[in-house]
Amino acid sequence: MSERRAQALLDWLRREGATLDALTICAFGDAGYGLAAARDLALGELAMRCPCRCVLTADAALADREIGDALRGCSALRGDDEHLVILLLLHSKHQGAASRFAPYVDCLPSETEAASLLPAFWDEHEQRTLLGNTPLFKQARASAEALRTFHARVIEPLLTACYPSLFPAEAFSWPKLVWAYSM
Repeated sequence: MSERRAQALLDWLRREGATLDALTICAFGDAGYGLAAARDLALGELAMRCPCRCVLTADAALADREIGDALRGCSALRGDDEHLVILLLLHSKHQGAASRFAPYVDCLPSETEAASLLPAFWDEHEQRTLLGNTPLFKQARASAEALRTFHARVIEPLLTACYPSLFPAEAFSWPKLVWAYSM
């Protein structure tokens, strides 16, 4: 994240009513910029308060003016909070600067950076080499398969096919879904 994007995020949060007085923007070497404590904090002292409207949630996805009706009408998504949040993130990314969450989305890693974050999306050789015959190897494989199934059984046939203007295939593609899941 760049310093400019970090500042834009802080400015947006403040405009939305967040309390951030104990935080400052800080450079973290190759990782870029992020937030850090501006001073020593007492045990139990509030570092940040963020209004719920600044958080991507399943309720926010269902209430979204553009995609909420379609999401509420999709029986495969009922009670599936994790995927609703992922879909809201993808929608927000697709909207770009028009998204109410744009300052947050702009601070997230790129698709290329995100692909390396989770073992589920490493290639099989890397998974076997680094995870060996451990439960984590099986969990990583199962997570990737579950996401592929969600893409093939929900996103493609129920969202992009039925609502192409709301869920365009290029914005809800497999690589974009991996990116959103990694966040």
